[in-house]
Amino acid sequence: MTSTTYKVINPEHGVPIKAWIDGVTMEEAAEKQLRNVASLPFVHKWVAAMPDVHWGIGATVGSVIPTRGAIVPAAVGVDIGCGVIAVQTSLNARNLPDNLHAIRTAIESAVPHGRTDNGGRNDRGAWANPPERNLNEWLRMKPGYDSIIAKHPKLNRGQHASHLGTLGTGNHFIEVCLDESETVWFMLHSGSRGVGNRMGSYFIELAKKDMERFFVNLPDRDLAYFPEHTEHFDDYVEAHVFKPLEMAHATFRQPLPDALKPLMSNGYHLASEAGKSFEFVQVAPAATLAPQLLVCAKLLDTDIPLIFNAVV
Repeated sequence: MTSTTYKVINPEHGVPIKAWIDGVTMEEAAEKQLRNVASLPFVHKWVAAMPDVHWGIGATVGSVIPTRGAIVPAAVGVDIGCGVIAVQTSLNARNLPDNLHAIRTAIESAVPHGRTDNGGRNDRGAWANPPERNLNEWLRMKPGYDSIIAKHPKLNRGQHASHLGTLGTGNHFIEVCLDESETVWFMLHSGSRGVGNRMGSYFIELAKKDMERFFVNLPDRDLAYFPEHTEHFDDYVEAHVFKPLEMAHATFRQPLPDALKPLMSNGYHLASEAGKSFEFVQVAPAATLAPQLLVCAKLLDTDIPLIFNAVV
């Protein structure tokens, strides 16, 4: 007999739920949310629940929801881009002082963190005077931001450039840690800060309004979704997938936007048409393909066309 490391929950309606909760107590409210999600018609194959699964807004925190043909903004959440990254230093444990208080104080002085003044002008979690490097990075990102704001002007409020390079609140952290060889690493957990929160919250409410407009009944209002190839689906994916990944030439929009038409290859024709001549072209050296391959890697990393709504 083959044993599994997960428990299978079979709701009365919808796809199965695979829950990796051996030895973990799952609250009743969380299981109800998982069953609600599993009943959605566009969920692909099954819903996965992780050991840290617990009640959330619409969808449980600690779950993975693969979807086809639709995306659930509340399941994606409001901290778009939230993640962990680590950097190895040249230091060893022997280089660290016995008391790390001074290091912690230096980090807290160098990196804005927390939130005060209701996120206003005197918020200690934002830069009062952003460093030049941060401002240059914002200028590079600003055209993408402006294109979203042009269509959804209500999003143009609160902090943006002053949040670049800040830590945030909640479970975000900077940690000094050691590996097996006692090499010193710095680990960071942060996310998209105020901009991501505003965009996430805005599109969640927009999805709810769309459900009301289309007379869609859901087991939970917070599971409101955008169907693929609708205007708000395209806006959401561009704001939360393509723009953050700097995929300026990617789109789901149909017909193809005018700005992208000159970039479309004309070398492919309908099978019903007569054959046309072609030319062999020598492939450029591999290194010159790096930018294109990087874009492809970013696309693959988003799990498209399977769009994963991962709440972590």
